Amino acid sequence: MTNNLNENQAAADMRRVKESGFALQHVTEQTPELCMAAVQQNGEALQYVKAQTPELCTAAVQQTGRALRFVNEQTSEICMAAVQKYGWALQFVRAQTHEICLAAVQQEGVTLQYVKAQTPELCVAAVRHDGFALKFVKAQTPEIYLAAVQENGWALKFVKEQTPEICMAAAQQHAHALGKVKMYWKQQIEGGHISLEDIPALIVNVGNMEPEDFKGMMEEKLDDTEEDTALTPNNP
Repeated sequence: MTNNLNENQAAADMRRVKESGFALQHVTEQTPELCMAAVQQNGEALQYVKAQTPELCTAAVQQTGRALRFVNEQTSEICMAAVQKYGWALQFVRAQTHEICLAAVQQEGVTLQYVKAQTPELCVAAVRHDGFALKFVKAQTPEIYLAAVQENGWALKFVKEQTPEICMAAAQQHAHALGKVKMYWKQQIEGGHISLEDIPALIVNVGNMEPEDFKGMMEEKLDDTEEDTALTPNNP
C-alpha cells in the first residue's frame, strides 16, 4: 500500500513539474528525473533543486540562460551554454574568459557592458552584432568606429572622433545618420563648400552611394564652389 501511495505521489509530482517547473518547490521527495523534468520545463526552477548536478545545470541554462544565476558551481561549459542561449547571462558569469565573453557579445552585442577585460576583438564582435554597443567600448579605435556605423548608422552619435570616412560609412548604412554628424558637415558649411539647402539632397543621395562616388560628388561640389568664388567680384 505504501509503495502504491509513493508511486502515485511521484506520478502526480511529475505531472505538476511538467506543467510548471516551479512546482518543484512543493515536491518533498525530489528525484533526478523530477528535477530534470522541472528544469526542462523552466530553467529557473533550478533554484528549487536541492542536489544540483552538472547535467541538471546544463539543461537549465539551455532552457533559459537566466538560470545561470542559480547555478551553485559554475563551469566554463555551463557558462558557455548559458551565454550562447542568452547573451545577457554574461552578467552572472563569475569567472569570465575571452571565449565566454566572445560568445556573449556575438549573441547580444550590448552585453559588452559586462565584459571585465575588453579587447579589440571583443569590441569589434560586439559592434558588428549591434552598433549601439559602441556606447560601452572603453578604448575606441577607427576600426571599431567603422564596424559600428556599418552595422547601424545611428551609432555615429557614440563616435568620439568623427572623420569624413566614418560619416560616409554611417550615411551609407542609414542616410538619416548624417543628422548625427557633429563635425564634417559643420566644417563644410563654414568653409563655404556647401549650404544648408544642399544637405537634404545629399542625405537622400548618399544612402545608396559607394564611398568613392560620394567623394566624387563632394569634389565636384567643391570645384563648383571654387569656380563660383573665382567669378564673384571681391566686395569693396
